[in-house]
Amino acid sequence: MARFGPVSDDAWGRLTQTPLLARKDAPAADGRFPLIIGSLRPLSTTVTSEYLASHGYVVAMVAGADTPEAADPGAGLDVDFRDMEFAIPELRKRPEVDGAALGALGFSGSGFSQVLLAMRHPDVDAVCDLESAIFDDRVMYPLSRGWGYDTAALRVPFLHTYSVPLSKLENRIGDFEAMRYSTRYRYLVDAPGIHHWDFATEGMAASAVLGVRGPGGPRLQQAFEMTNRYVLQFFNAYVKHDREAVAFLRRDPQANGAPDGLVTVREYAAVQPAPTLEAVEAIVRARGIDAAVREIDAARAVDPLAAVFREPSLNRLGYRLLRGQKTAESIVIFRKVVDLFPGSANAYDSLSEALEAAGERAQSVEVARKGLEVLSNQDLTPQRKREMADLLEARLKRLR
Repeated sequence: MARFGPVSDDAWGRLTQTPLLARKDAPAADGRFPLIIGSLRPLSTTVTSEYLASHGYVVAMVAGADTPEAADPGAGLDVDFRDMEFAIPELRKRPEVDGAALGALGFSGSGFSQVLLAMRHPDVDAVCDLESAIFDDRVMYPLSRGWGYDTAALRVPFLHTYSVPLSKLENRIGDFEAMRYSTRYRYLVDAPGIHHWDFATEGMAASAVLGVRGPGGPRLQQAFEMTNRYVLQFFNAYVKHDREAVAFLRRDPQANGAPDGLVTVREYAAVQPAPTLEAVEAIVRARGIDAAVREIDAARAVDPLAAVFREPSLNRLGYRLLRGQKTAESIVIFRKVVDLFPGSANAYDSLSEALEAAGERAQSVEVARKGLEVLSNQDLTPQRKREMADLLEARLKRLR
């Protein structure tokens, strides 16, 4: 508590004697309740966990891993992920746990592993962090190095809570915006003197019990309480599927009881994911190439960064069709690749190959020559340029 100022013996005694509402070994309420899982030190989310538990959740915090300093710090995140992955089915054996509803919650550095859990575990319905520096490049590097972190892998709603002062250091907030398949809420809270630990039990205790936060203490207590209300309503909305909770999240914070200037919330809508390569191929075979092209064009308008629209993916689709005796359909796909990637000699080479297979010798020659022209200006390694030139020139020689 020293980070908040001097604490007298009397104040410390008052804190240690302050009861919380929870009771050890209290009988579980009747019914089955959604599970909220996290990974953290024991104290910091105590008040938040009790608040969620008192509103119809089973909350379990797994003890965090302590990995050697020499190890990749991402390994600690993976250990936390594996611990939670192990704990989930064990907790679901308990009669009070609803196995069909699961949320993830983390504070500070322990929010990192929650995001990995949401990206990698198929059963997570929603994820929330309490001021985790996921989007601060000085801190997020264990995630950005790998360990299953992929902005496109997050497919569930995400509440990212942060204080206004620290939010100015989020130099990777573009990653949050790139999580386009997730309905995201960026929740920012501001109060004079707000500290990272004001999202945790420690800050709340310093404000509400110790009284060491000065005249700003009541405002900081309001910040903590309002943040917890939003966390609860977020899980109600996306784990319990409560429409009134969704409305709460979308209202002006003042209409929800937040003092003026305390809270701002911005919602980022999820986009419909583009079809996979396999799905597009299935459309070709079931409904024809025209339907597949319409699907591709419509999906690109909504989700242009999807993996299916990368040159290697579309090229692979074209070859699947070509080798599956659908030459005419492959030509349509290869023409689409050329349209999308006109500076790629490989795109022209693939189209030329399909035209040759279709017996369209003159068109194949024309496309191969265009490929050589494009190749002269393409930024490739010398070896790759020679390989591509050899392919195109061999086809021209063969067709002559």
